[in-house]
Amino acid sequence: MTNNRFLRLPIPQQFLIIVAICGILFVSLECLSWLGLYTLWRASGKTVLPIEFVSEIQLFSSKNLFVTQTEYRPYYMYGLRPNTEISRLTPFGTDRHGLLINNQDQAGRDLSIPSDAHRIFVFGNSTILSTGSERSLAAYLETALNAEGGEKFEVVTAGADGFNSGQELARLALETLHFHPDMIITFDGVADAFWSSFADNPAPNAHINAQILKQTLEENSLQNKSFVEVNKSSVDFFLRRFYSYHVLLAVLSKKSAWT
Repeated sequence: MTNNRFLRLPIPQQFLIIVAICGILFVSLECLSWLGLYTLWRASGKTVLPIEFVSEIQLFSSKNLFVTQTEYRPYYMYGLRPNTEISRLTPFGTDRHGLLINNQDQAGRDLSIPSDAHRIFVFGNSTILSTGSERSLAAYLETALNAEGGEKFEVVTAGADGFNSGQELARLALETLHFHPDMIITFDGVADAFWSSFADNPAPNAHINAQILKQTLEENSLQNKSFVEVNKSSVDFFLRRFYSYHVLLAVLSKKSAWT
């Protein structure tokens, strides 16, 4: 006769206790994960998280992971959450594709729909972003062009903070060329000079060569996704409802980067 009170219980009661303990541990882990992400979100005042695109940081809430729930974008170069409203804490608003808008009236913009406007894409880094959507280079240029009257112009910010020309080339080829821009403007050079100073090849723009571009793509490719993400998409879609799963994916991705 064992002295262990748990083992003396009937098997159904043992099973219920184990299930209850597992449930308490899971809820505790989920609450701690949510608290960490919520604190980060409120402290930074940003809606951009490297783990996922979060609609609202609410405990056990559903999450808007991609532009559509069925869309999977292994080469997403930047990760701005789609449909972000311009506010005091988040001066950079986005459309449904996660690209910056020039004012809140463009919140419902869908670049996949052909437009009568002359569509210009501006690539660059923080120089073109300025301090907010309404103060970006694209916003000023669009206002100036349309003030002339006649032909309508649509200027889209396609750059990102810290982008170098290699990243811009990748984003052009993989994420924006299918929007059929009528004109492309690049306005950069600072990031190229900065990052070239860390490169083995000190020549200007050395990072734009095929080897570095290939590395940029591989870092965002499926081969760096978890087994569940790639091979068990339905399971992954279910697990992404839980903040603890996103934290685990983030930790594993950081660990693989360190090794």
